[in-house]
Amino acid sequence: MVISPSTSVHIAVGAASVDFALALVVNRRYIVVSTTDAYMAQGTGAQTAAVATGSALVPAGTPMILDGRHGDTVGLIQATVGGLATITPAFDR
Repeated sequence: MVISPSTSVHIAVGAASVDFALALVVNRRYIVVSTTDAYMAQGTGAQTAAVATGSALVPAGTPMILDGRHGDTVGLIQATVGGLATITPAFDR
């Protein structure tokens, strides 16, 4: 897997769900990392991540690998305190 940090997108994770400004692409993987425990929602169109309800936990400092699906969106919300999150495209070789 080759990582492309120059194309990373960063967001502030807070008390309201926020989406990354990056549309996921078919046949590509992405790595999401957060500085705080957060909940993540992935799907088509705007996403509303919710604490412990239908959203996946992203533990602080733990890289999560996502499969990209054309047009998908990823949103995060803090578990308890705010922080920062990054999504980075990674390419299979």
